[in-house]
Amino acid sequence: DKLEEAEKVLMDLLDIEKDDLQARTELAKIYQRQGKLGEAEKYLKQYIELDNNGLHPRTELAKIYQRQGKLEEAEKVLMESLRIDDKQLHPRTELAKIYQRQGKLEEAEKVLLESLKIDDKDFYAMAELISVYHKLLEVDKCLKIFDNFLIDVSLNKEKQHQAMFNNIFKLCVRFARKEKAVEYFHKYSYALDDRNIALYRQLFS
Repeated sequence: DKLEEAEKVLMDLLDIEKDDLQARTELAKIYQRQGKLGEAEKYLKQYIELDNNGLHPRTELAKIYQRQGKLEEAEKVLMESLRIDDKQLHPRTELAKIYQRQGKLEEAEKVLLESLKIDDKDFYAMAELISVYHKLLEVDKCLKIFDNFLIDVSLNKEKQHQAMFNNIFKLCVRFARKEKAVEYFHKYSYALDDRNIALYRQLFS
């Protein structure tokens, strides 16, 4: 967490190697943690100027635009990234977040289902899809897709698995599907972190 020292090292590196791309990525991460979004944006744009096919900096730039409320700019950057490589998953997840904030729930559903066609074990896409169906009031459709998703996946307490369970528990309590929440908890409690276990007990005790 010595961000100022890290910044100095990276700036020294750029003095030596002016076209270094990784240094710009790391600087952008530091500036985001410091809330210096303008500075982070500057270095990510420099990265793209140096490497017009850069994928990761476009996704990071879209996150900054979302934090600034610039949703159209964020969408544009992500669509550019997908034109370069249409098999990417992360940009689709970010697009779905943007569409949800804009109230474009059908568009969010479409892009997330595309992600799951590319990778049927995309936990982040599944978590966002549950959120979309929650807003669309499509509880039966959501539970059917979630059950099919869980059939062949391998789960543990990794962070990537937690958001979808958090979202499914909230959906189940809203739509009075306690029996499904109990089923999920009994089958997959071994993969839940402490926060999700506490949430389940709070909602369904």
